[in-house]
Amino acid sequence: MKTAQDPRLTDELEDAVKSRTKRAISPGGGRPRAQDTSTPCIQQLVCRSAPFVWAMQRSLKDLLNPSEATETAARWNTLTPVQRMYAYLPAAGEIEERAKFCKEKLPACQGTVL
Repeated sequence: MKTAQDPRLTDELEDAVKSRTKRAISPGGGRPRAQDTSTPCIQQLVCRSAPFVWAMQRSLKDLLNPSEATETAARWNTLTPVQRMYAYLPAAGEIEERAKFCKEKLPACQGTVL
């Protein structure tokens, strides 16, 4: 559970994708794979999913540390099941802002519209 609450979790996931790619295409890593060009798409996906990971982390924090609970957790009992399903989802602006950040930070994903 400690790892699930680590604020650097998304950065560590991005680093893991990059390091696995470098190992896969390095001369000492055996025969290079022809599909290694898809890595930018994976990097973009991991980067852009960060707001959803952060939202899940907030929900875990509220569940595991009730004394530090957010406003959403405080009103949890008043929410309908459908409202609960969406309570921790990130705002559209947060998703769009992260997408812009990832587009500038990472290589372009070729062949798709992101």
